[in-house]
Amino acid sequence: MRLVVVLRGGGLGGLGNYDDGVYFAAAIGLVHGVLPYRDFLLLHPPGIALLLSPFAELARLVGDPTAMSLARVAWMCLGGVNALLVGLVIRPLGRSAALLAALFYAVCYAAIYSEHTTVLEAPATTALLGALAVLAPFSPKRRTTRVILIAGALLGLSPAIKIWGVVMVLAVAAWVLVLEGWRRTLIFVAGAAASCTLVCLPFFLISPGRMWRMVVRDQANRQSGGYQPLARLQQIVGLAPLHGNGLLLTACAVAWLVVVAALVICIVRRELRPLAALFGVALLVLAATQVWFPHYAALTAAPLALLLGGAGSVVLNWLGRAAGRRAFLAAAVAVGVGLSAVGAAELAMAHTGGLRFPGRALAAAVAQSPGCVQTDLPMAIIQMNVATRNVERGCRFEVDLGGWSRDLGSVQQQRLPRGRNALWQQFVLDYLRSGDLALVARFDSTPGFSAQTMRTYREWPAVDRVGPYTLRAPRG
Repeated sequence: MRLVVVLRGGGLGGLGNYDDGVYFAAAIGLVHGVLPYRDFLLLHPPGIALLLSPFAELARLVGDPTAMSLARVAWMCLGGVNALLVGLVIRPLGRSAALLAALFYAVCYAAIYSEHTTVLEAPATTALLGALAVLAPFSPKRRTTRVILIAGALLGLSPAIKIWGVVMVLAVAAWVLVLEGWRRTLIFVAGAAASCTLVCLPFFLISPGRMWRMVVRDQANRQSGGYQPLARLQQIVGLAPLHGNGLLLTACAVAWLVVVAALVICIVRRELRPLAALFGVALLVLAATQVWFPHYAALTAAPLALLLGGAGSVVLNWLGRAAGRRAFLAAAVAVGVGLSAVGAAELAMAHTGGLRFPGRALAAAVAQSPGCVQTDLPMAIIQMNVATRNVERGCRFEVDLGGWSRDLGSVQQQRLPRGRNALWQQFVLDYLRSGDLALVARFDSTPGFSAQTMRTYREWPAVDRVGPYTLRAPRG
């Protein structure tokens, strides 16, 4: 599912959603000793750069574009692992319910979107589901202290990847409290704190002020892009590819009726209440965030799959008792799950992932350039096969030019649109001028460069043109 969406869109060498290039470029810097926070801006904890560092190291041998493609395939495989883990968590409630939950996660577009390229939400979800699979909260077997500690350590990796993982740690800790009591809950929290500290503390000790400013302050000061409640509700239940007001409203209403029914069932059944709480906590986080991007919906994808699996186990057991025959139950499950899977698959296939980018042609155009190549889009420089080369040549290294607009100057300046943030405009021009060649691939068509900045850029001599992209030689 994840691969087909990408191949129908930009392909494995296409442009993603901006963030995927930021994280891979950060990993390239890391394996070359250029550290986040100290040497360049990174607005998230360091976990993602560490996770991608094996692929960044591989880029030395196979080139940046191939290494990026392999990383994307690895993230798709991680989606398969996550679907499997959903099923393992629900399995004690029944095999059919486990199949229902795992299949929902596999075809849910909210999960597909976050697992078709290298963004934060996929490994953070793996940490959550891995911890729950180890805890086996629906298994009657007694959990040892070692199991509790391992589960905590797994979940502690979530906030080391994306800071809102702290909320999921607290939610699962409350579940452990219900299952095991205070003493083992403290052990669980200690395991989570230990793994998160192990990942983050080295970077914090190297650059404490800058890391706090970027990961905490800059994120807290992010400007709202408009709340758009319908878009959030649509994307949380995996209906992002759907268009048309009438159809969209009808589909959203039906989907949310199913979700509310599942919530009610799980609240009524005492042993399933933690599933309702887990989904509710994730939903509150998404409701409270000031900004919104489609991959944010992945925070609720796994909790929603678990919720539907838990409620499904109750409904399937009731159907089995009502029918009195296992054959009827099997047929009902097969038809219901099959139709749901086909419908979700058709919906997901209506959408494409990424945009085509002439990476090979641009790579050939800059292959003989003796100096640095700078661009406003990190994925462009990766697909041009010069990201690793730039670092090795000692070029000025930045992975998130857009992120700098939230860091430069006072809070009032940071909340200005980028086009009116004079400090950021000057910062970007200085960065592009640091290269022998420059390519603008993002901020000429999205809110970013001011008219004056674009005039300055277009005054630089054109060196080569590939499709809509023009390489220019910067000048003072």
